[in-house]
Amino acid sequence: MKLFALVVLLACSCKAKPAKRDDAAVAIAKDAGTSDSAGNAPWPELAGLPTVEPTRVIALPVKLDVPRFTVGGPVLAGGVAVISSSQFGFIAIDYRAGHIAWNKPAGARVAPPHVVDGNVVLIGECVNPPEVKPGETLLGCMRVVTPTGADVAYVAVHGKRVEEFAGASGEQRVYSGDKGLVWLRGDHAVAIDLMSGVATPAPGGAPPLAITYKDKTWRIRRTDEGIIAAEGKPAWRTEGSYGTLLGGVYIPGQSPLVRVASAIRHEGKPEILVFDI
Repeated sequence: MKLFALVVLLACSCKAKPAKRDDAAVAIAKDAGTSDSAGNAPWPELAGLPTVEPTRVIALPVKLDVPRFTVGGPVLAGGVAVISSSQFGFIAIDYRAGHIAWNKPAGARVAPPHVVDGNVVLIGECVNPPEVKPGETLLGCMRVVTPTGADVAYVAVHGKRVEEFAGASGEQRVYSGDKGLVWLRGDHAVAIDLMSGVATPAPGGAPPLAITYKDKTWRIRRTDEGIIAAEGKPAWRTEGSYGTLLGGVYIPGQSPLVRVASAIRHEGKPEILVFDI
């Protein structure tokens, strides 16, 4: 139900009077609603926090007889939230109007959608797989569409020495790299040229955190030793090690901060220390 909860949470951001909801849709997405009994809530530990009713619940064309192998998104572009699933390919939801704006087909393996220059990049299995040159491996097909669903480009994702990525499994990420896109699957990654679809092996690992301030950009990573290191001008790194790199914190009128966390013990009790650098 994770996918539906994400969609409902996006819909909650709209300031509108609660619309009349379809009972079947509410039943499908009931884990995103509220409960009169804290003990019956999915996470009783959160019972003391404020709750909110969704403005609207948008039912998706889920095929209950098809396994949900992979899901991705949502990403926002031009008033729509785009999500991916092995059950329906790619769907764009107009979360203000409360309906499905468009959908694009894909096979059983789909990558998370990604926004580049205002358009949405959709990578998944090819519906009609094309032939590739000898020695190359077909990884899928990449479609670039506008927020309204108009096709901009459609190319096959293919390359040499990418067999390990083709057979890899695990969590997927798609993010913008120095040259084109980086598609991460488990411990393996490939860099994809947006124009040709040519894929080449790329370093695995979590994508860097990009922090931009005025005309400068830093790419920040957590090393295997827990050091937080930033590539940019000026480059910097921490002396101590940290457990998790959470993200960037932007405060109006101030330079951005980097939020990190570490697991500690205080007076014999486990705690999570969250602070900004």
